[in-house]
Amino acid sequence: MLFRRRAQQPLGQECQRMLADWQSWGLCEHPPGPHRMAALEGGLTNRSWSLTLDSGKYVVRASATNSETLDIRREAEFRIQQRAAQAGLAPRVRYRSPDDSYWIIDRANGPELAECISAGLDTGTMIALAQQLKQLHQLPFGPDLPELHVAVKADHYWRGIEARWPCDWSQQKLPLQHWLAEAPGPERSLCHMDPNPHNWRLHQERWLLIDWEYAAIGHRYWDIAGLAVSVNMNAAQQRQWCALFGIDVMDRGWQKALLQEHYFGVLWYGVQGLMDRTRLLAELSELHRAARQLG
Repeated sequence: MLFRRRAQQPLGQECQRMLADWQSWGLCEHPPGPHRMAALEGGLTNRSWSLTLDSGKYVVRASATNSETLDIRREAEFRIQQRAAQAGLAPRVRYRSPDDSYWIIDRANGPELAECISAGLDTGTMIALAQQLKQLHQLPFGPDLPELHVAVKADHYWRGIEARWPCDWSQQKLPLQHWLAEAPGPERSLCHMDPNPHNWRLHQERWLLIDWEYAAIGHRYWDIAGLAVSVNMNAAQQRQWCALFGIDVMDRGWQKALLQEHYFGVLWYGVQGLMDRTRLLAELSELHRAARQLG
């Protein structure tokens, strides 16, 4: 989620309704005026505003209307983010509306990673990010949190794609669902599942992860590969990044994780119509070729 302040504009009815809830927030003693909120740009699914109160600075995030299409589970998101926040890995959720229409979250005020890596990830930043992911992957978890299964998640996206472009997708779908269904290995960890450079923000000299919508129990390779794919690491950068986790870049599990991350990304853009059908088919064909070679 990319946050930039927009030019100040009159707040709409949605924001007025949020401000009217101020007594439920437990964050201020007096009703905040409209000047306390300002729209933030960025984010492909959610809408957000900055909220400045005497008690601190926050982000108000309105839940996306297509949460069901994207298989977003708010309860799991909330539980995992709060655990990560306790460990100093994420901003804390301060208020969650009863209908989950909006949340109020502590605001990390530093720049996002995407703004800091125009020339690529430097070694120091790689080490800092790796330390945060390692800590996340070591957090305890229990049966109260959902486990991500590639074929199940992908099938949810496929149903949306089939509804958007009704036709026979089986030639693309069935082989990929077969080849990419299994996790890279049996190990499981708490995973963010979308650690792209727009979801890292620097706060008090520490990188925090925001946007925990896709968080679940999964294989740690998915988070590590997710960043590698999203910043388009070259071979040398990928070797350096993997070395921080003790991963051999030629390991079959790692190669599968890279393809699975690409697979999720293509389907995610496809189900929302953020790429056209021709581009989607081309991306799926490339995935088909790479997955078949992996075997």
